[in-house]
Amino acid sequence: MKKENNPPSDQSIIKDAALLQLQKSNALEQQLKAIRRNTEATEIRLLALQKEVKKARRSIRIFWLAELLGPIMAIALILGGAWYAVKYAEQHYLGGESIIDKFLPRETSTP
Repeated sequence: MKKENNPPSDQSIIKDAALLQLQKSNALEQQLKAIRRNTEATEIRLLALQKEVKKARRSIRIFWLAELLGPIMAIALILGGAWYAVKYAEQHYLGGESIIDKFLPRETSTP
């Protein structure tokens, strides 16, 4: 018995084409779902990174503020200590008289 190779019928071709189209559609749907999952994961990572950037910027601002205020505070402490020492000396050693009045000569005009 010989098998005959009959050309496929139109109905068979349409059926095969519909199945192929369905397979492609399913594959595309799976790819779309994977893309959505990856997008959501990326958005979550992006939000986490944005929070880290905000923290880093805040830390940098605080660092520079500390770098700026450190020397200013040191100068202020030195000047405050010097002022206190002058006031202490005026009270205890000069009897309340000002150091400026005691040691700096006044300009007096004599005719």
